[in-house]
Amino acid sequence: MQYVKYSAYLKTASLGFSELSCPHCGAPVLSLRNKEAICHLCEGFVSTAHEELLQKNEALYSGLFKIHGLIAANSVEDALSLLETISASLPDGDIRPAYGAAVIYALISDYKYYSVNYNLPGFMEENSKNIYTSLDLISKSKKLLYKTIKSVDSAEDGEADESLLYLKFISYIKLKRMADARDALYGFRNLKSTGLQYEYAKMVYTVEAGASDAWGFLQPMLNGSYPNAFAYFARYMAKNEKTAKARLEAKLILSELMKRCYMPQMQFFIRRIDAAEEETKI
Repeated sequence: MQYVKYSAYLKTASLGFSELSCPHCGAPVLSLRNKEAICHLCEGFVSTAHEELLQKNEALYSGLFKIHGLIAANSVEDALSLLETISASLPDGDIRPAYGAAVIYALISDYKYYSVNYNLPGFMEENSKNIYTSLDLISKSKKLLYKTIKSVDSAEDGEADESLLYLKFISYIKLKRMADARDALYGFRNLKSTGLQYEYAKMVYTVEAGASDAWGFLQPMLNGSYPNAFAYFARYMAKNEKTAKARLEAKLILSELMKRCYMPQMQFFIRRIDAAEEETKI
């Protein structure tokens, strides 16, 4: 495995020439393809600038932009409060913000779960509260993901659409429903797709499913300097190499990505790698 090569390459690679904003979750996204990218946080397809989203729905997107500022400042409680307000009034005519809210709920759930501290004195009521809150947020996330899938099915109404099909696919991935994700992936073949969404979906599916040909889909995306490809490369190494050196390289790649892209979720994947490493020492 050429993980050392790609770890070194990441440090000098250009990950984007312009910054877009995700129409699903509102996160900032680096673009290599002139207004075409995959969101570094929610993995939604992106082709919109910051100003375009504000013109479309200023109340919604100014709120989403603020949430990410609060998360970056570690003001997670304030971010959650604002997310609850936004989620209560999601637009009916656009499926994407519901999916984005689902991913942000899952992200804040991780913040809550990993804030548990077993060194606290007494009965650790704060830990219990954080765990229950984390579980509640995951439930809300899943509910919105299923709502997204149902909305896609209604919107398609018998006619396949690549952007809707991709949204269904990535929702199934988030729900870890791999058989359904595979079926959605087959739908791209029927459309004879050749674009970024299909290429990215193939990479994601093969890595998540542990397919033997995953490296063949990862390498072209890595060579194209797609930030998310490096994240999946780190996941691939951590899952398949299972050596201390590979896990270390995976963590170094994720740490470098977080310096250069908005990927707050990767801090928790690093924690999971550390936990898996501790298990091997028991």
